[in-house]
Amino acid sequence: MLNNYRSAFLRKSNKNIQLLRLSSSTLEKSSSNGIKIDIPKYINRGPTDILKAISSTVQRDPTAAHYKYHDDPYLIPVSNFQKRAYALSQESGRKAAHWILNQNPELFNHKVAFPPIEKFCPKVVYDENCELDENELKIIIEKSNVSDAITVHNLLTKKGIEISSDTQQSLLELLCFYNNQDNLEEDWIEERWYTQANKDREEFRNTWKSNGFAMTLFSTIKSPNSHHYSIIIQGMAKYNQFEEAYKLYKEANEKGFILTINAYNSAIRTAVYVKEGADHKWLHIQEILTQMNDSGVPMNLWTLNSILSVLSTMATNSEPKKYALKTIAEAKQFGIEPSLASYYYLIQIFCADRKNKSTILVDILNVIEEKSLNIKDLADINFFTAAMENCRYHLQNVDVALRVHSILLKQNNYNLIGDSYRESSAFVCYIMSK
Repeated sequence: MLNNYRSAFLRKSNKNIQLLRLSSSTLEKSSSNGIKIDIPKYINRGPTDILKAISSTVQRDPTAAHYKYHDDPYLIPVSNFQKRAYALSQESGRKAAHWILNQNPELFNHKVAFPPIEKFCPKVVYDENCELDENELKIIIEKSNVSDAITVHNLLTKKGIEISSDTQQSLLELLCFYNNQDNLEEDWIEERWYTQANKDREEFRNTWKSNGFAMTLFSTIKSPNSHHYSIIIQGMAKYNQFEEAYKLYKEANEKGFILTINAYNSAIRTAVYVKEGADHKWLHIQEILTQMNDSGVPMNLWTLNSILSVLSTMATNSEPKKYALKTIAEAKQFGIEPSLASYYYLIQIFCADRKNKSTILVDILNVIEEKSLNIKDLADINFFTAAMENCRYHLQNVDVALRVHSILLKQNNYNLIGDSYRESSAFVCYIMSK
């Protein structure tokens, strides 16, 4: 049988060689006849480019339910409550499986994949019996496991193992970004989708953990540099501890530190609570912009959005409108193109007074209608909901609502709808504006 396979393989190889010779002789003959052969240039393609090209030929059925639901007339949800219940129920099954895996790791000693898939393995528990070093802490920080990073840091400190300043800085970044607590894993897509609205209700509520490990770590650093100050200022401002963030900003300035651009942007946002009145808030912003200019730190898109965010919280008068237009004009001089978040703040600024109607949304639609939209700022997801609300309550114009809806359905713009709450609000306003 082996000989038969070998002879068949040799026959096939000889046939391929003959075909190759025939094609090469034909190529030479064509070339000798004076026919110019243009070989196209090689095009770099990704591993999924062919699949994307095939997918673009098939249009999605707009009446079909989301692919995560079973394609069955009895199992397709027809209300927002059912959509939420079905999606979270399906995900709760996966969470239950993970819980069993972590609670009973001794029952899952078999290897289900090679090379091993980390998600299929029980979670590692760190204690004093573990042999740990700084590299282990670096790996945990890269995985964004906040609680494990704190545990391993404390174990290394207890054992007298020195931790480098770079690793301490990375740990401080992790703690400030997640506010000293583990974040919801990316695997739980549905839970993130349906709980995002709860986080938005805490937009200006102080949720920073003042007695958290981030402050403890920052206080143990012997000589904090500009990066350490930048990190802690960003973390405090992100979780609305504006007063302490502004104090640290002034402390860093007194020490002559040049902060990062993101730290300056965070300091701008502190004007919401540390200053009162439109004039004082604008003066606060100008002082920080002057400090940035003196330090040679140019503004970026997030600087623009930070300024507009503060202006959107001011009282309904003409001053914020004037400041907003001035800021947009200066940003254009730096070559900064506004994002959807910028337009969202402009809608809030110009349409806060319902007595005097503003058509700024129409001007915005004229700018973005033919553009390819991509997310550049976390607040970009607020635009379409705000635009639909503006059509319903402020402009009361169905034609503008149709334009907004048309832009939303173009290309991949629907990814910018945000979460379930924003999606529901946008469609309610769209239907009610008709």
